[in-house]
Amino acid sequence: MFGWICACGVLLTALSCQKEEKQWPVDNDPVILELSPEVASVGDVLTIKGDRFSEVLSDIEVHFDTASATVVSAGLKELQVMVPQIEAVTADVMVTVKGLPSTVRTVVLAHQPVIAEFVPETIRAGQQLVIRGQYFSPVAANNLVKIGGIPVDVVSATPAELTVIVPQRVESPAEVVVTVAGKTAEPITVDILPGAWIEAFDRPDVALTDASVIPSPIGAGWQIMEGNFGIRNEKLFGEAHWTNAHMLYRDQWLDLQVGNGNSFKLGCDIRVSEGGALPGVIFNVQSDGKRFYLVRLLDNGIQFLKTGAGGPEDWIMVVSAVDLPGFSVGNTYRVEISSATPGEIGVKLTNLDSGDALLNATVPDDNPYVGGSVGFYYYRMSNAEISFDNLSVELN
Repeated sequence: MFGWICACGVLLTALSCQKEEKQWPVDNDPVILELSPEVASVGDVLTIKGDRFSEVLSDIEVHFDTASATVVSAGLKELQVMVPQIEAVTADVMVTVKGLPSTVRTVVLAHQPVIAEFVPETIRAGQQLVIRGQYFSPVAANNLVKIGGIPVDVVSATPAELTVIVPQRVESPAEVVVTVAGKTAEPITVDILPGAWIEAFDRPDVALTDASVIPSPIGAGWQIMEGNFGIRNEKLFGEAHWTNAHMLYRDQWLDLQVGNGNSFKLGCDIRVSEGGALPGVIFNVQSDGKRFYLVRLLDNGIQFLKTGAGGPEDWIMVVSAVDLPGFSVGNTYRVEISSATPGEIGVKLTNLDSGDALLNATVPDDNPYVGGSVGFYYYRMSNAEISFDNLSVELN
């Protein structure tokens, strides 16, 4: 009998201990399923939807990271809380019910972004600009950045730094605006120097087309004036015969001004096979689209021309062909044109296949064209293959 009583005593003691040590099962822990809105500001009311909360306010604690939030209303499946003062761009939200922690959800905190400085302070179009400040989104796509009113791509993002590409066609100084989650920073201006505009024709092939197709499928800003042009293997080409085929870039932002501190430098790659063709680059296109300069390649060298009001064939200035030792068709040549003074035009020619510089000369003109845009030209007498690539224009 005594042994039976002892055994019962041990059993009762064990059961009593088990009852004292028993904890609320994990299955009863609170769980967060949804935050609404997903982007909130300090002072906003955030709705937390989930399960196994409590209707008693004193049972509940809500934290945004380590910051405690005020619970406005409570229910078993929904809480409303006031977003606390917190400097972070994102915060982990956790609900504790009677000491039991919930799962965690992340909320994006929308502060008014602040622009502090630019690196560098003065930059060229086409280069990367670093915008330093506060309260940017670490997700690049969530930052809307405009420079001079033009939306720009955000290359990389942290809460304190955005890297963007400065666009072409923007006047300096340009206003920089950053918007994150509907909140916009006070704009600050940045000084932008004209940069190099590059037309590399790096897009899908375009079948040969002519002036009858408007807008031109060659690309924005391009206008075919005569002959035909297309894009093949990311290069511009043409196949018209016995005509002064040419196309012009007509966007007014590109203006080759010189003098009074203004200058320009442009270049393009030209390749022509044997068989007879005269490809070239056009520049200083005047407002009528007829008058311009042309530097074109010949079978054994280079030629500088200037058109009159009649356009091609109305040649009012012709520099005799310059025979260049080492020049031959079948190679790729880089033609570079530059000017800082009206009537003084620099011309350089480099064989890109060999690296040899074949020409570096200055052409004078007593009645010069200034301003205007650029274009391409060819006159094809046979089935010679011609191509143009990597047009670059730098304005200063």
